[in-house]
Amino acid sequence: MIKKEITTKENLMEVLDFLDRLKIKYWIDGGWGVDILTGKQNREHRDIDVDFDGEFTEALLAALQEKGYEIETDWRPSRIELYHPEFGYIDIHPLIISEDGSAKQAGLNDDWYEFEAEWFSSAVFNGRVIPCISAAAQKIFHTGYELREVDIIDMKNLERIMSMNETLKIMAERFSCRNFTDQIPEDKELLAIAEAGIQAPSGMNRQHWQVIVVKDKQIIEEMDAEGMKILAGLGDKTMHQRILDRGGKLFYNAPRMIVIAIKEAFPKGAELIDCGIIAQNIVLAATSLGIANIHCGFTGLAFAGSKGEEFKKRLKFPEGYECGIGILLGYTAKPAQPHIPNQEKITIIE
Repeated sequence: MIKKEITTKENLMEVLDFLDRLKIKYWIDGGWGVDILTGKQNREHRDIDVDFDGEFTEALLAALQEKGYEIETDWRPSRIELYHPEFGYIDIHPLIISEDGSAKQAGLNDDWYEFEAEWFSSAVFNGRVIPCISAAAQKIFHTGYELREVDIIDMKNLERIMSMNETLKIMAERFSCRNFTDQIPEDKELLAIAEAGIQAPSGMNRQHWQVIVVKDKQIIEEMDAEGMKILAGLGDKTMHQRILDRGGKLFYNAPRMIVIAIKEAFPKGAELIDCGIIAQNIVLAATSLGIANIHCGFTGLAFAGSKGEEFKKRLKFPEGYECGIGILLGYTAKPAQPHIPNQEKITIIE
């Protein structure tokens, strides 16, 4: 019987779903691991390499065999390769994981491969966050032997990833948080984020904005309630229902907020451009500090009703300033996925 020598992206997704259901710690390694780091498939793959918590070796094997996989190569405790006629090959590598997050894998000659804690990473691929081995570790794993054609492709992609600077990585990794915990960012972090905001450029350096850091949870809750009341009163209930479906909180229980107040500039509308620039500075700074965030245009609803002037006074808006946008800050209860960039939105004129 001719065996399936290629694992497709659909096969990978099926395996990931299977592993997630088992609730075993795992990280994708090898060629698919490199492609996950790049965010797209770059070549064909014979198998799926999976590093996992070795304490669950027998449980994982039993589950794989129940799913229809059969053991092809058994080199325990180093690795076990299995084959499925529909999903292809999977190569599983048991790890001994230490309390400090580092790990080690048994070699084939009574030796050990050491894994540093920071090598265990994740990346967004096909619209989901996938645990994988870091680019730095993958590059190390691609040394010490004669590279095949597929390894050369992987190395080129790894070098491209590692040449990407930290700012570009933060832009790629940032997501909009809609499920905040009660954990509160420290004051020094909030100040650093606000200072990143005011470093933004503005037209003619007019700086027609004010960065207002809101630590008073009571005001945030009142603004939330006022905004929801205004949404509920609109003829079109679509947006109100959307927020209700997400938990009924306009600000998603965020413990902290930054409100950017703006003043009309010339030409009219230029202040909105400046507001957008400073808002992006703020969310990227927050992401760099590990603080979840989201641009919240709904913040303006709190200032659109009868309590608008009261809120402006309590938030110490300068005279003549209006609400530009709000940015919610805190820590996420569950990491979400960054949106998938649409490459068709880029036009290059030669």
